Amino acid sequence: MNLKPFQRATVQRAVAALTDPVGSRRFLVADEVGLGKTLVAQGVIEALREQEGRQLRVFYVCSSLTIAHQNRDNILRCLSESLRKEAAVEVDRLTLIPTARVSERAPFLFYTLTPGTLPGSRRTGRVEERAFIWELLCSALSGLARCSTVEEALRNGVGAWDQHREDAAKLVQQADQRFARAVKRTLALRFDLAEGAHTSTLILRVRRWVQTEEGRKDLVHHVGRRRQRPSRELLSAARIPLREWRP
Repeated sequence: MNLKPFQRATVQRAVAALTDPVGSRRFLVADEVGLGKTLVAQGVIEALREQEGRQLRVFYVCSSLTIAHQNRDNILRCLSESLRKEAAVEVDRLTLIPTARVSERAPFLFYTLTPGTLPGSRRTGRVEERAFIWELLCSALSGLARCSTVEEALRNGVGAWDQHREDAAKLVQQADQRFARAVKRTLALRFDLAEGAHTSTLILRVRRWVQTEEGRKDLVHHVGRRRQRPSRELLSAARIPLREWRP
């Protein structure tokens, strides 16, 4: 990679900060427009990949997906044209990461996210995301599938819900069981219960939860919102080492 001396120095400092086991493992590049932040990002990705000696996963968080995709295309220019499409992961929700089909040929995988799709958002998410959450809940809480009020809260009036649910069920069957366990722990935390709370207790609490309009809204986004713990567990279950996840 043809970097200028100041860009190369930035890459070296960034990589040192991100790999320092006793440091913050964060680094901010605040250069002016046109000074090559994209080139620096490419250099950091390449250096980290070489250090790890394996495929790297890059999570790019931007204010909008339009800008994120534009910048993603620029960053991926460091790869050959045949690998760019394989490196770009189209899934843009943490909840749906386990559903993504990813390439093993690409030297790194590039995920694009926005603040609205991360834990903390009050949005209800896309229908496939809610269907996946519903099937995860059913997988975690045996017997929940009979609770139509809970399902209706996640359905949120969508007409083609059954098809989305069937597609999600197939994905959940293929997913690591840690996803279901992470969801169950998230619900226990929500209700201030012990992590090993009995399934019937959790189902009862969920049913009460969706009896109010505010509870129904909260359920839609809560599984992915409960701070960082469930998200980190989902990333771990997707075989993404937690030390790569630097929010």
